Amino acid sequence: MNDIVQVTREKHIAQVAIARMGQMLVDAEKITDVDLKKIIAEQAKGNLRFGEAAIMLGLVTEADIDAVLAAQFAYTTPPDHNTRLNSKLSVIFDPESEQAEAIRSLRSELMLRHFNTKPNTSLALIGSGDVDAIAFTAANLAAAFAQLGIRTLLIDSNLRNPHIHQYFGINERNPGLSDLIAKRSAVSSYGIQDLPSLWVLPAGTPAPNPQELIASKQYTETMTSLSKDFDVILIATHPLESARDAQLVATQAGAAALVVHEHVSRFKDVEEICQRLKSLSVRIVGAALYQ
Repeated sequence: MNDIVQVTREKHIAQVAIARMGQMLVDAEKITDVDLKKIIAEQAKGNLRFGEAAIMLGLVTEADIDAVLAAQFAYTTPPDHNTRLNSKLSVIFDPESEQAEAIRSLRSELMLRHFNTKPNTSLALIGSGDVDAIAFTAANLAAAFAQLGIRTLLIDSNLRNPHIHQYFGINERNPGLSDLIAKRSAVSSYGIQDLPSLWVLPAGTPAPNPQELIASKQYTETMTSLSKDFDVILIATHPLESARDAQLVATQAGAAALVVHEHVSRFKDVEEICQRLKSLSVRIVGAALYQ
């Protein structure tokens, strides 16, 4: 009897998965309702998988099926050649690499140590000396969170030497954080087409007073407002030892993750950053080694 129940349950689960896949293809206008019935009939006749039957009938391509499976399993497929995304986003373009796996491991640690408790929404990414290392880590980590379907906002608070826009094909002249703080124009974050759960707020118009903007009441109000709309907010910062902008960002966020560049970051500088943040009651929740 238990075997019969188990088989019945498995058939029901399979039917639900098939129905969902078929409906997703219909919603994407890849097939019609009539096509869906043909696929199910062919599947039953030939004892095939849904995707195999659909491809055999010439109604969809293998890429169409891969896209639906990726959506069902919350996995982001590599974008096509027309994408504006930078190939340095290894979690997107080289998901099987050691680099991408390290980013996903960092994501898991942060989910367990920080983002699992409300109202922990914001996290500053802080490093010493290397703008590229901070931007690379922040961009890939944001993409990794978005791949899980988590509403993620990536902010470039490096108003002195912004880099984040380069990873997502955003024009460096577009308004962003500085404009939002100064209320120069109505600014909203930019949705990333290839990553539906990711939004990016670039640095914006170069300002003559970046530290004053970050220290302002308007910045705090802006971050408070944004935290209501997203589950995860990652903030890329300017290297800490050359300016105090990152210190202000981390203090407002309440938590930070360190980005350490192998063979470049000096132990003394990293130790000083940790001591400084702790003295400001900023919780250091993790570290990333950039190689």
